[in-house]
Amino acid sequence: MAKSKAASTKTGQTKHPSIIPAKSPQTATSPDRGDQSGNTLRRSKRLQGMPVPTFNPELPVTIQAMPSKTMLSEPGLPFVKVVPDGAVSLSDSGPTLIGATDSDETLGDHAFEETQSSSTKPDISTKPVLNEPDIDTFSEYNGTDNENSDNSDAEQNNDEGNSCPSKKPSRSKQDNLGAALVKSKKRKAATSGGKKTAKTALAPPPKKKQKVNAPTPKRQRKAGNPKTKTAKERFLAASAEDTRPLPWGEPEVWAETRPELCEALPWFRCWQGAGHTHGGFVFGMLLDEDQGERAYMDEHVAITRAGGGIGKNDLGEICQIKDHDSENGRIKAFINNEKEKIPMHLIIGQNNIHCPSRIPHRYCVTPDVHITDHWDEKSNGHVVVKFRFEKTDLNKKSWYAAEGSPEFHVPTNIKALRKECPKCNVTKPQVFMSGWMCLNGKCVSFWTLNDILAPEAQDYNPAFVEERQTFDGFIPPYAMNPELIQPNATHGQAFPATRQCWEGIVCKLCGRCNLRRHWDAWRCRTEGCPFVHKLPMDVIPASSVMGEAGYGFQGHGVAQDKVLEPSINCEVRKHGLYRECVYQLGDGLIITHLNSNNVINSAPGGPDDLFCHLQKEDIGLERLPMKQSVVEQTYSRHFSHNFGMPYKYVVGHDNSTSLADAPDGIKEAVRRMTWAAKRTVADEDFVDFNEVLAIGYFESMKMNVRALFRPPIYVCYHLANRSQYHDDGEISLGPTVASISLGCPARMKWRLKMRYWCGFKDKGRKHYDPNQPILRGCRKPEERRKLNELAKTVSTAELDAAAQVALAFDKGESKTPPAVLELDLRHGDYMVMHGAPMQVYYEHMVTPTDKLRFGLTCRYVKPEMVPEDMRSMGDLTLDPANAYDGDLELYKDHMEKYEAGKVTKRRIASVATQA
Repeated sequence: MAKSKAASTKTGQTKHPSIIPAKSPQTATSPDRGDQSGNTLRRSKRLQGMPVPTFNPELPVTIQAMPSKTMLSEPGLPFVKVVPDGAVSLSDSGPTLIGATDSDETLGDHAFEETQSSSTKPDISTKPVLNEPDIDTFSEYNGTDNENSDNSDAEQNNDEGNSCPSKKPSRSKQDNLGAALVKSKKRKAATSGGKKTAKTALAPPPKKKQKVNAPTPKRQRKAGNPKTKTAKERFLAASAEDTRPLPWGEPEVWAETRPELCEALPWFRCWQGAGHTHGGFVFGMLLDEDQGERAYMDEHVAITRAGGGIGKNDLGEICQIKDHDSENGRIKAFINNEKEKIPMHLIIGQNNIHCPSRIPHRYCVTPDVHITDHWDEKSNGHVVVKFRFEKTDLNKKSWYAAEGSPEFHVPTNIKALRKECPKCNVTKPQVFMSGWMCLNGKCVSFWTLNDILAPEAQDYNPAFVEERQTFDGFIPPYAMNPELIQPNATHGQAFPATRQCWEGIVCKLCGRCNLRRHWDAWRCRTEGCPFVHKLPMDVIPASSVMGEAGYGFQGHGVAQDKVLEPSINCEVRKHGLYRECVYQLGDGLIITHLNSNNVINSAPGGPDDLFCHLQKEDIGLERLPMKQSVVEQTYSRHFSHNFGMPYKYVVGHDNSTSLADAPDGIKEAVRRMTWAAKRTVADEDFVDFNEVLAIGYFESMKMNVRALFRPPIYVCYHLANRSQYHDDGEISLGPTVASISLGCPARMKWRLKMRYWCGFKDKGRKHYDPNQPILRGCRKPEERRKLNELAKTVSTAELDAAAQVALAFDKGESKTPPAVLELDLRHGDYMVMHGAPMQVYYEHMVTPTDKLRFGLTCRYVKPEMVPEDMRSMGDLTLDPANAYDGDLELYKDHMEKYEAGKVTKRRIASVATQA
């Protein structure tokens, strides 16, 4: 023992109480959990220099100050206890307080000498205890980073000096806490004279070197580049490299994609970010890749930071760049849950490197947890808010506990020290081993020990991590596994088309979260799982979804369109019972709106029958994955199916049905839309349609280019409604587009595209383009005409400077192009767009206003733009004898009845007058 003390003194060790793990010689350390930026921790070689005697649990041993590499003893093993004189002693019964000390001294510099492992019983006087050093606790040292060290090396290094002869404990608890104690900021080793030494001053960080395997420029990138992998490929690759033990059980609820998770769980509608908050409370949180410095997780406890304030530093590394504010609404929501004892749910992502076991799916839900503590700490020079979560039911083993781990026994004699700060009067626990300090970021004593600023490198106090608190709060507001959606009488006949009926569900056989992809039912996407959930879908009459329009018009309809640009010309005429409005947006740019009425709609084979036909017959409607979306695997917010020539818009239709094989209702719609188009386009300019896109909308659905979400009851989506403007400007399309609206009303708007509205080439509006046409509805047309004349005599730079002044936005003026035309599309109405420049200059959007709507749109797809073997899919021969004429015979009959009614009214009036 004297020799050990002398060795410590020789190396210049400062006395400080810490905790040494009671480890078994058979214990192997699991792979490092990594830092909180998502990078894997590099395992360092054992440092040399300080021989420290091991202990025997049967003997009373006193050990001087040790490196702050703290791990906990397993049940059945002796605890390590800190005593006031700064020594470490052992106790079979366990300590009543771990990590509480009156000493606030920081650890000094240490040098270690590497020793060889031995299978023989160690000699207490000579055999040192080699624990992996906490790199940030000490000054810089010389060493080698072994980024790819294998398990055998790790096992050998961690077995050295372990003398406790008890049975092999579980690795999960010790390894996880050990990983949390290693700081994410790792310092590079410096070599001096071939010896491993310690320096008291920190060297400046080395300049970031260019990586040898850096990705090639985008145009040179090869197909096999990792950045081009899909989410599933990245998940499988990461799973293959994960060496953690398998989980003890299986999650009750899980998902493979973020959209599935967010659509199926009402308590987690967070499409981006980690926490779902609403109304001042938090209901769910995702623990995935970035959880901040000192993140920790075991079977019952998780420690993570609040969201926000993350960015890249000068080296391109993701780290904390802004302070957290505890008054922030999202952070306040977590604090409110803690104060009011409201439990919540956690989701473990596959990128979570702190979980004690491998994650079987991309996202897995944990049992209910509650927030026990929150505090502020320092990270990268900034104030960060941290939270400690703990399971509400400690008696039930967590599914994510490591396979083979022992049963957990709730400790009753471990409590962390809690003190009130004399400066701010806020009580906080002792979170770190260095001693109690005020962890209120707004206090003048924040992050100080004995009025001296504490280092950012800190170890967790094991008592704070290991203590367990009996939860006596409320039942979680939402069930972890929601019930299946069932018919609701309050919604009446239209319930199957309500917003609730296209949210996701959790499979009751395998537990997977599933979004509703198919029109007729929910189907579990797990391979081999037969689960299907269907709702009785009775045919909904058009009258029940027409909203304020009621039963429609009996005579000629009154168009409630809005011409928002005065320069747009409008011509109104009639054809039979249709009211026809023709809008001229420019030379050759025409939009026609044909208003239907109740007489036309209710005729045999008319819009009413088409509406019922599309509900009864399975025409293959489904939600398809978006080609471009912020969140991978996001699906469209509408159901669709393509007939005829292949057509790819915002989603890809890889499985089109030929027009010859299309249902009769689709063919009838083509016949009617052909008539409507010919009302707008001259016969010599019209080309028969060869493609039909059928789109079905439930309540709150939209034709979307980006992922859209509306706030359902009690929860709030992360993304609000955004602009849904788009165009049909694919080069493979002809100049004419026709559509028929069936079901609830919809609003269709047109606006100029940004560059044609404002006159600038770029989004930053710095470079004026004098070659752009000055269109109806563009901004400041007179100023642009003057600029176009000026462009003939000045340089480009002078023109841009003049445009910045002439086209400057006034204070409060909107920088978004306004709508120039808005149509009120009702059940049975037709819309026709004609003119190729229409899709170049303008974009449009359609927004249904009620529960159920179908939109059928016809186009002409150029055959030369389609593979030769698919060109026959657009073949459809319409019998001229059965061509639709606008129900002219129906118009004659209606007029005869109308005239007869007027004669009858005159006779009645005449008899009344004579009387």
